Amino acid sequence: WAMRKRNFWWLTLLTILPLANQAAAGTDTKTQALRFDLYRDYLIVARGSAGPVKGLNFLLDTGASPTVLDRHLVQKLHLEESPASIAVLDGSVQAGQAVVPDLHFGPMQKQNLSVLVEDLSFFQKALPLHIDAVIGLDVLGQVPFEVDYTSREIYFGSLPRLANSLPLQIKAGLPIAE
Repeated sequence: WAMRKRNFWWLTLLTILPLANQAAAGTDTKTQALRFDLYRDYLIVARGSAGPVKGLNFLLDTGASPTVLDRHLVQKLHLEESPASIAVLDGSVQAGQAVVPDLHFGPMQKQNLSVLVEDLSFFQKALPLHIDAVIGLDVLGQVPFEVDYTSREIYFGSLPRLANSLPLQIKAGLPIAE
């Protein structure tokens, strides 16, 4: 229950995130749309590519930063992995770190992106597909976006202001609200 509540919070934040970098007068021009699949009513999975490998399954997580690539994908791309230590609430955990030369997700394109490397196979216990990467705010936070759960599309670009909104700033890859 606590994890579902946390995920609900982050997905709610995901729908508010477009307001973080918007100018005072928004317009209703949704420049690009990306279709996604929804699992368990809150897990958003969309297609992307890393290097020459296309059709990868990317899980969106606004609570993640930096982006995490599955160890199998890192090996397939022949990326050099180095050890890394990640700070968590209870201390730190060991992981890998690599630089992916080219990552595409919707209109986002990141080159020479520093990513964490982990075994993401545990997602297969909850999902009927393999997750190749968890896309974090280091990629998602580049442009405003809006998640439309009804149409199962993510709109990127200039978006209209909502009547009730919470302005956010991205600091060190994390959403901050005053």
